[in-house]
Amino acid sequence: MKFEINLSPCAFDHDGWSNLERYKELGLPSEWSADRAAGGEWIAPDEYFWTPDSFFWAVKFMSADLLAEIREKTGGSFYSLSLRQQCELVGIEYLSKHPRDMSETIGRRSYVDSVESFSLDFFKSSGWSGEMFEGSTIQMLSFWARKILEKKGVRYNGFYYGDLLFADKSSKGIFRRSSISEPELSVINEVLSILNIEKISEIHSTWVKNVKKFPLPRNVTPDVLDIVHLESVWSGISNEIFKRILLRQILGFNGLGWPDLTLQKNGNLKFVEVKQADDKFTHRQAYWLRNFARPLGLNMSVLHVTHSLKNQPLC
Repeated sequence: MKFEINLSPCAFDHDGWSNLERYKELGLPSEWSADRAAGGEWIAPDEYFWTPDSFFWAVKFMSADLLAEIREKTGGSFYSLSLRQQCELVGIEYLSKHPRDMSETIGRRSYVDSVESFSLDFFKSSGWSGEMFEGSTIQMLSFWARKILEKKGVRYNGFYYGDLLFADKSSKGIFRRSSISEPELSVINEVLSILNIEKISEIHSTWVKNVKKFPLPRNVTPDVLDIVHLESVWSGISNEIFKRILLRQILGFNGLGWPDLTLQKNGNLKFVEVKQADDKFTHRQAYWLRNFARPLGLNMSVLHVTHSLKNQPLC
């Protein structure tokens, strides 16, 4: 039987938990099936393709041969594909650029802070504007909305910073919601109706003052989200797109894995993941692609900077 890779995520984290017929159908090793049935760490068989090797190595009897047998029966591994192949599989744009070509487009320079800032300047040179820092504006607004909505009785499912698909024991047993009630939707619409650039500026001021109470993406400090970034990003996000993202989070899909760049041009939103040299998609980034980009129809691209910026003659 040829295994068909499922681009859409399982509807619920517990899909396949007790479906032993699926294990038999795929012909998975008996010792693996027995451990799944015993209630140990588990994941639906149709998710194995999207699951890193590290999850499987956590099982005490796992061996290289057994893992290879499992991979053969469940479609292989997303993480063994090249970056271009990963993009083709999930249906997103793949752009490949040499640093020297990018530098010629941007303008000569003697210093580059990071590959992300270098890439942001590259897109700015063709009329895009926006921010780095892995969806910081959206994450800030999501946290603000959650604090208000929970007080008004809107129930969030799961952990905001964990998911069973990450094989994180602290998040074992998370169940997603199948729908959001009409009363909850009414509350959500009411809260989002006040969201405009003036309100966002106010939220940002509070966020900076209380930074220790708010989650921040890696390597982000509150000063990086100035009002210019916020205005630019919000003109592309809009209330409608933010609402769709927020509803997804309320259902129990978390917000990890956001792409490096959030850009807008003439009101059109674009997310860009920057990869350098041999980098490929991580587990969390693949999760974001399947849980946010694809179901919400978000415009997503990968910019592959083909060589490391180190030791590159950019001036």
